[in-house]
Amino acid sequence: MSAQRFLIVDDHALFRTGLSMILQQDESVADVIEAGSVLEAKNLTLESPDLLLLDIQMPGLTGIEGITILKDRFPLTPIIMLSSSDKPQEKQLALMQGAAAFINKAATAEEIHRVIKQVLTGNLIDDNHLPKQENTLKNKHRQSSSIIDDESDKKLTARQLEVLALICEGKSNKLIARALNVSENTVRGHVSSVLSCLGVSRRSEAIMVAQKQGIISY
Repeated sequence: MSAQRFLIVDDHALFRTGLSMILQQDESVADVIEAGSVLEAKNLTLESPDLLLLDIQMPGLTGIEGITILKDRFPLTPIIMLSSSDKPQEKQLALMQGAAAFINKAATAEEIHRVIKQVLTGNLIDDNHLPKQENTLKNKHRQSSSIIDDESDKKLTARQLEVLALICEGKSNKLIARALNVSENTVRGHVSSVLSCLGVSRRSEAIMVAQKQGIISY
């Protein structure tokens, strides 16, 4: 497969960084470009990328609203929606607008690469409960995404990396929930998973491990 170029459109820089790291694990990916909004992506001076990964929930123009704009800007580029929600109505609307598939933000690296491969090869799998050509990732809590090397085989997902960075900034669960636009219960689950993946029991220990392993640079 020839060298590929992907475009991530998501308003959370830390999530974009984590997802970019996952995408570049594939040797066929030559470049990953990032944009923080639909309009920023639209105004990029580049030819059509091979794949566009678009967050469904963003301030200003949402991902669903942005599908038509970005398909007009990059007519040959398939769009995969990024979502922390499993609301079927959102997914159906996005598919009607032209999205090719969905990736849950808690998906593992293996799941992300699998869906991307299916989209790029046109080999999408039908889902028993969703419209044809929609591929969702239902396993939201597996922890095998390979952002860091760890002998325990427990890996951080892109979303967990984002949570870890916010922990390192000293933010409480409430502030993390507000920053990521999710519930505090969801944040508590992510924090617990992060601590487990790093093999620690406290946030302070997680910060030290993150800095020591170079996951977080501050």
